Order: sequence, then C-alpha cells, then structure tokens
Amino acid sequence: MPEPFRDNNVHRLAGFFREAQNTLAQLASRQADNARVVMLTPGPHNETYFEQAYLARYLGYMLVEGRT
Repeated sequence: MPEPFRDNNVHRLAGFFREAQNTLAQLASRQADNARVVMLTPGPHNETYFEQAYLARYLGYMLVEGRT
C-alpha cells in the first residue's frame, strides 16, 4: 500500500531518532568519558510504559525505573 503513504506525505522517523541518539551521546560525552544514556520510567503501571520500553529498546538504551 505505498500510494496512501506517498499521497499523505508520510515520512520515516528513523532519521529523527538517529539524530536524537547522536545528540544525547555528544551531550553525555562532554560530561564524562564513561557517561551512559538511559531512559527513565515511572514503571510498568504507567499508561505509557509500553511506548517507553519500545523506544528504549529501539534506541539501545537501558530503561530505568526510579525508586518510589
């Protein structure tokens, strides 16, 4: 079904996420040589947890839950 995507000017998001990864890596490396980038989540009971877990896995980041 390429026609609906082409007709509605749908664009891939991979470039955006690749740029976000690069930017975060550059910002982290300015602070320390062994800096790490992680994604914070309130936990699996949050309504957006699936999206957070998916995005963390897609970007290759660890998903970290804060202590309550």
